[in-house]
Amino acid sequence: MSRQPFGQKPWDPRDADFKARSSSKSRPDNPRSRSGSPMFGGLLASPTLRVTIAEEILFLHPADGETPTEDPWLSGSVTLWLPKARTLKQLTVRLQGRQDIGYPDGRPYESAITLDKVVSLLEKDLELEKGEHTFAFSIIVPSSTGPYERCQHGRLRHTVVAKAEGIGGMGGDIVSNTKQLFLIVNPGGAGESEPPPSLDHKIEGMVDEIGPYTMALQSQHIMVGGLMLLRFNLLSPPADMMIFSIKVKINQHFVLKSFTSPGFTSTPPVDSRTVCQIDATNHANFGKVEEKSIGGRSGSQTPAHGPMKILSKGESFTLFHLARLPNDNMIRPSTHPGTDTGINVTHTASIEMTYKIIHDDAEKEKAEKGKGKETPKDKRKLVVSKPLEIFSCCCFLDSLTLPAYSLLDPNTTQEREWEAPPCVCSMMIGEVIKFHGDKLLRAEGEPGLTYAPLQKSGTTTPTEGRAWSTATWDAVKNLVLEHKVVIFKDQGRLDPRKQLQIVTRYCGGREGVNMHARDPHQFKLRAGAACVIPDVPQTQVIGCGVVPEGHYGLDGTTIHQRTSKHLYKTPLTPEEEDSGIVRLVQLHFDGALYEVEPPEVGSLYCVAAPKGERLSLRFDNANGDATKSIAPGSTIYFDMSQAYTLLTPEQQRLVDHSRVAYAPRAFTWMSTTHFTEDGASIYSEGLETPLDDLPPWKGELCKTYPMVWINPLTHEKSLQVHGQAAHKLFLKDGPDAPERIVEDLAEVRKVVRELHLPFLKPEYAFSAEYEEGDALLWYNMQPSTPTPEWGHE
Repeated sequence: MSRQPFGQKPWDPRDADFKARSSSKSRPDNPRSRSGSPMFGGLLASPTLRVTIAEEILFLHPADGETPTEDPWLSGSVTLWLPKARTLKQLTVRLQGRQDIGYPDGRPYESAITLDKVVSLLEKDLELEKGEHTFAFSIIVPSSTGPYERCQHGRLRHTVVAKAEGIGGMGGDIVSNTKQLFLIVNPGGAGESEPPPSLDHKIEGMVDEIGPYTMALQSQHIMVGGLMLLRFNLLSPPADMMIFSIKVKINQHFVLKSFTSPGFTSTPPVDSRTVCQIDATNHANFGKVEEKSIGGRSGSQTPAHGPMKILSKGESFTLFHLARLPNDNMIRPSTHPGTDTGINVTHTASIEMTYKIIHDDAEKEKAEKGKGKETPKDKRKLVVSKPLEIFSCCCFLDSLTLPAYSLLDPNTTQEREWEAPPCVCSMMIGEVIKFHGDKLLRAEGEPGLTYAPLQKSGTTTPTEGRAWSTATWDAVKNLVLEHKVVIFKDQGRLDPRKQLQIVTRYCGGREGVNMHARDPHQFKLRAGAACVIPDVPQTQVIGCGVVPEGHYGLDGTTIHQRTSKHLYKTPLTPEEEDSGIVRLVQLHFDGALYEVEPPEVGSLYCVAAPKGERLSLRFDNANGDATKSIAPGSTIYFDMSQAYTLLTPEQQRLVDHSRVAYAPRAFTWMSTTHFTEDGASIYSEGLETPLDDLPPWKGELCKTYPMVWINPLTHEKSLQVHGQAAHKLFLKDGPDAPERIVEDLAEVRKVVRELHLPFLKPEYAFSAEYEEGDALLWYNMQPSTPTPEWGHE
């Protein structure tokens, strides 16, 4: 599913150029023939009508009484297929909301239409030719509209359907498929889109028999299916006591309002859901979480009868416990005050401590030996409650901060059965902790949240028969996404098949991600500076010298020293080379930029590390000639999420909405040019290989990508532009700004150069310095990896 980013206004059907926004095209004859006879197929074919919407989830911005709101637009298209020419009398699209409520007091079940908006797409009869015709539409959705709801008391759903008049059988009407729309309240209310706010409820109190206490409920994003951290502290009990359990509950208070009988309301009993219960059997986790320790539903657990803790007079007691809020089958988001709906819900959170005061030593001794028998009348309960607002599980960060350009087709026609929208409830607890748990444990001396996934059986890697569980695959992937570059030490003899398997696994099973190894035109350009392993051609051996015996069929192969003198317009002098000065060869992310997509993850394995004195990597650009000390054979990485933060606000706005088109057979195209001295760009001298002289290529296989890519785990924005391969730019300063196309290569390189220069400094470069047996994985969609010149064999 693809969703439009906030702030991008859909097209308004009231615009004067409405008619120009419909399109038509012919289809092959009889694609929907109902008869097996070709003679009658065209006669029996019927018109079809289909509606699609640009966004399955639409965020509402209800007013809070003070801030004016902006109603969102529902945009989509209607596709009409005609087996022969027809006259279309009218074409309409209807957005309808239907609410069903079951009252607990015996009142009859009630159904009502809560929203009914119809837009007409024609002003008069329209003569249409045989074939397919597409019409765009937009509908304003009031932000006060009741959002998607399903609970034990009823439901509220919204659908979109189109109707074409006068083109059915006997001049009748035809109706399209029904498209479901999920309306969700934006956590920012009438303001800007933002993730759910944090929760930090702190409670301090004093009870004579237990003394002073403090409690806290905290959440980084308070939402259905999200995380909640309980803190509990007894400072100095005035007497010996036993603590049996500490429980956190979410209490839902429903108010049902009739749409058919104005003024009628019903208040069902309070619905309480246990978030967590800590007792002698179920211990506090202190932030160390396993999958089995947090339930996906209500979180309730079987209670224990004995005490969880026996305290002496004056002995303090502290715990903290990370729990997961119940999913959307158990609790529903709070109703915003500016929302007009028949199913309203508010929430309170309660902390309950069950305890008993010990009156004599004999009673304490029995309790410590587990021989005491407490009856319910012996126990006491402390209950503290506070109201809170819980937001929809659909308000996870991806829903609110999608990139301006999506690699998915937003106009997909794939149909789905009615089901819940994608939400945080379906995420594994490890993912939720990564997104929502990094700021929860902030008290001095406390460790951060940790996630220990359960080990499960998984696939076997090609070497030594050792298995990587699914949890291990996921854990390694998250490490790479979070840290961008990860070095695994002492990996011994890494089989290249395993290296390929790792990269393939993290690239969605695509083995052809390294097209350089399979492209003879590109491989010639390396001039013997690399060779492929015969049985695993996707894996290359890079370096210089003679390949040792037993290296996967390459025994005795000579890899020539890689030189880059010819690449620069102004090469280093012999004196500079003798003094150990090197340059960056090419600022890049791995990818052919033609035909196949770039790999999400890249891999390097050190078979033999070059020896010698350290080198001075010099940045010869407008930032000066500062140097960075590196080891021979190092790889230099730049964190392109950091590069994005170094841009000015104007530059960030530009790259957020712009794209870059890469040259066909880009690496062959640039092979005859001169690089800039910092390896990030090319001099515009007209030396590029003419497009007609390139190896055969097709325009539809050339790649155009957004300038900014989003990390799927951390949601950081990264600048992702290959400056040397850039051929054309599509620039926009904002979602509604006009697009400016830049085709002059000198101007293209000037624009990209200004984006790259802020981070092309030694202080932003990370040098990966290898030892034999090191295996490195990097997140290829984020860091750029220039390779320094080889200084030593």
